[in-house]
Amino acid sequence: MRKYLAECIGTFILTLAVLFSLAGVIPVWVSTPLVAGLTLGFFVFLIGPVSGAHLNPAITLAVWTARKMDSGDVMPYVIMQFIGGGIGYWVSRMFSLTSVTFLPANGGLVFLGEALGAFFLSLGVASAVYERTPHFWRGIVVGGALWIGGWVGASLATGVVNPAVAFGLNAFTWMHAVGPIAGAILGMHAFRFISRSS
Repeated sequence: MRKYLAECIGTFILTLAVLFSLAGVIPVWVSTPLVAGLTLGFFVFLIGPVSGAHLNPAITLAVWTARKMDSGDVMPYVIMQFIGGGIGYWVSRMFSLTSVTFLPANGGLVFLGEALGAFFLSLGVASAVYERTPHFWRGIVVGGALWIGGWVGASLATGVVNPAVAFGLNAFTWMHAVGPIAGAILGMHAFRFISRSS
């Protein structure tokens, strides 16, 4: 149960950090992808040993397809991540931050941006999952991968690259679900191929 709670709390804080950044609560010179990357990197150090610090349903599914987590944990992880995102939305209403949400019109571009962003994020996560990155650097590598992935995704469309956070932003569409899942799975297995992991 501890790992499920860790995923919920971590996703809640990540969602809230993104909402605060989009609302301008955080200084404008600190970009939203950087805020997200720093937050995720912090949680990799904090709860990585407990749950793996996925904080993202797309990453959970990618890790599962790589056979690096028990099948019985997948659904509880995803549910708790969405609950965390939902709590982030609820708390944001207390601060009147819901006006920062968005629903882009170009579905194809959103899908591409979400998939590419999650692909880059998943490469960083895969380096930790396949133990190609020393423990000390994992938070930096994974957080940096989200920074890059969020920046790439945002340059094309929204750059959320996380279905649970999109839910917390009240901007959840099929593109914000399928795009990150496809990109994350592809990134996980691309890393496995190029690193020749078994």
